[in-house]
This record gives sequence, C-alpha cells and structure tokens, in this order.
Amino acid sequence: MRYFHLLHGMTLLDFLFPGIKQNSTKQLPKWSNRDEPWRILHDELSGLKAQIIEIIGSEDGCFIHSSAKIGDFVTIEGPSFIGPEAVIGHGAFLRGGSWISEGASVGHASEIKNSILLPGSKAPHFNYVGDSILGFDVNIG
Repeated sequence: MRYFHLLHGMTLLDFLFPGIKQNSTKQLPKWSNRDEPWRILHDELSGLKAQIIEIIGSEDGCFIHSSAKIGDFVTIEGPSFIGPEAVIGHGAFLRGGSWISEGASVGHASEIKNSILLPGSKAPHFNYVGDSILGFDVNIG
C-alpha cells in the first residue's frame, strides 16, 4: 500500500473514489487512514455514538436519522447507520456494519451486509450487497 501511495501521490481511497471529499456537507463516514478504506466500518461505527446527529432510535448500535424513511417489515442489525433522507424499502434486511448515507436507497427485499452506500446510491429491489462500498449515485440493477 505504501508503494502505491508514493508512486501515485494519492491515497488508495482517493484513487478508488476520486469524488469523496472530507469537507462535504453531506453526512459521510470519516476515514482515519485513507490508505486502508476497509477500516471505515470499524473506525466510524465504533465512534458513531460520539457524533451529534438527530436520531429517532439507538438500539443495539442502530442509528437512524429522523428524516429517513423505513418501510414495513425491515430488519436492522447493529451496528448500523441510516442517514438523512435515506429510504429503506419493505422487507429489506440490513445486517451489521451497514452504513446507508444521505439520500441512499435500499429497495424492497434487498439485503445489505457490512457495506457502505454513499450519498444517492441505490440498491433497488431484490439486491444483495455484501462487503462493498457503492459510490455516489451508483444504481445497482
């Protein structure tokens, strides 16, 4: 990883997701080490309680913003984060380690495991997203 950083003059995270800016106004996870983007789930979710955000519930490490829309019969395991204006469809299953950013959408009967959906990304109905990071405004078909 260090070789990559020195050769290209940028971190692995910046190379993989050039649109990610830490000073964005959207609720984005913060990476403590931009050369190891896979550490986001541990770093961010373990420190989430310290953040001041408007939430409607915190049960078993599940943080849900008050403007998020949660459908019927949704299962959410902690630790998970659902950001502002996120939409979780009917019967969706969010396993532990799910980070659903601002305006992201998890469709009907979709399953998310240990993954991050960046702002505006969509995993419409009947999708499985595991151990992944979906970029800004990505739509999985």
